[in-house]
Amino acid sequence: HRDSDEIESIGREISRAFGLAYERTASQDIGFGIRQLVDIAARAVSPGVNDPTTAVHVLGHLSAILGDLAALPPQPVAITDDDDRLRVVLRTHEFANLLETALEQPRRYGASDPDVAARLFQLIREVAYRTTAPDRRAAMHEQFERLVASVAAVDYDAVERERFAALAARCEAALAGEWS
Repeated sequence: HRDSDEIESIGREISRAFGLAYERTASQDIGFGIRQLVDIAARAVSPGVNDPTTAVHVLGHLSAILGDLAALPPQPVAITDDDDRLRVVLRTHEFANLLETALEQPRRYGASDPDVAARLFQLIREVAYRTTAPDRRAAMHEQFERLVASVAAVDYDAVERERFAALAARCEAALAGEWS
């Protein structure tokens, strides 16, 4: 049995091992950092700002982040000690959810800009190249299909549609594991 001083000491050590604060931070929560970048991209393509170059630049950063996440090995959901006793349950990120966070608003608000739409196709292709995990590829394929539908709903001319068809074909190849 432990005495109250020892229990209090252990409690202080545990408290020092964790940082608690009022606000989320990007270093503690990758989803928060992705959300901040998405907010910048969404504002950039808003009618009041109309700055697709910034949105394209942000999508480049999101591509790098998502590519790194797609390449990660599967994360454990729990940690056990040497005696195989459960010690910590981890809150892991779900790639599909982070992908949705990263692409939903840029796709919705940026699909009508040819440069933003093209960069979204390129992002999907780049991230697909970084993973072979079936569940991640499936999430990316769903996002790809939604992007194709969003772009199809916009009144683009024949030359732009041809460009998007070529980009879509490259995405499909990358999602199938081929890089041309």
